[in-house]
Amino acid sequence: MNYEEERSRKTLTLKQPFWLQASSPHHDVVLSTRFRLARNLSDFPFPRFASPEHRYKVVNRVDQAVRSVFESWRTVRAEEMNFELRHVLFEKHLISSHMREEPTATLLVLSPEAKFAILVNEEDHLRFQLLLPGLSLLDGLPHLLQVEENLDPWLLYARHPQYGYLTACVTNVGTGLRASVMLHVPGLAAAGLLDQLIAGWGDHGIEFRGMFGEGSSFREGFLQVSNRITLGADAHTITRRVLASATSLVEQELRARQIQLEMYPVRMEDFVHRSLGALLTARTMTTAEATNHLSNVRLGACLGILKKVQPQVVLPLLVGIRPGHLQMYHGSPLDPGGRDYWRAAFLREQIKQFVELD
Repeated sequence: MNYEEERSRKTLTLKQPFWLQASSPHHDVVLSTRFRLARNLSDFPFPRFASPEHRYKVVNRVDQAVRSVFESWRTVRAEEMNFELRHVLFEKHLISSHMREEPTATLLVLSPEAKFAILVNEEDHLRFQLLLPGLSLLDGLPHLLQVEENLDPWLLYARHPQYGYLTACVTNVGTGLRASVMLHVPGLAAAGLLDQLIAGWGDHGIEFRGMFGEGSSFREGFLQVSNRITLGADAHTITRRVLASATSLVEQELRARQIQLEMYPVRMEDFVHRSLGALLTARTMTTAEATNHLSNVRLGACLGILKKVQPQVVLPLLVGIRPGHLQMYHGSPLDPGGRDYWRAAFLREQIKQFVELD
């Protein structure tokens, strides 16, 4: 690997995600906003039914279109990246598990700040993705649709006059849009209200997942709120629907935090400081343990229990403790026990830089 390739690799992997670099009026609860937009080309079969030749033709067409429309954007063939690099990008929410595991004839397109990404030849030919900090649903949607519209003349999307945009999965037919918000809701989780709240949620068009999507847990206090279906409503209606649910959850989370702080102040302080102590002293730590402790420390920062800690400094650590990042920083593969050891060492080093014990 030459110098330019190595510099490009470090820029792609070690730069903090754009959505962790800014705050919003709701930043105590809302971490980020994400849009995903599925599109397919009208003159090719869906990727799962396409031949390798067709898949490479799709990659080449999208590559050419992006270079023509967005000259400053970067295109990367996923099969030219090793698994470790793809795993890091997955942990940054820039690619999906599909592209991580099956990179052949796929393409990753990134805007200069990596807030826009286009994933080519996953379940659909294109997945437009926009990641923004805070609660940015209303501001972000026009930007997403503008990027998609700029590429439309070059790519000719498959669309049905009655049903809308055609997608490989029937639940995405219509707008092809998934709008989601990542929330930090440790107050509701600690009060034992989260499972009951989700089970009884009034809007059945909304679904809830953990930090890493389908199948991931939200019991560490991180909750992804998104629309369930995309057919039968336009993009703006879907976005407002997700916004209404997210806003309601923000209000309930803030109320749960305040009630617990007023009723059990000593218990809350002990709860937060125990997690801080574990992060500062532990010699081994699993991903789940670290996520839970970081969630508690961030809660303490938001509530003013840890006056020397700013909530935003905790967020990059939630990415840095993931297996791919640990191995990238370490410079070599690690077995599970090795990752637990280095995760604890990483956290001790990082937290000592910004924490002063009272």
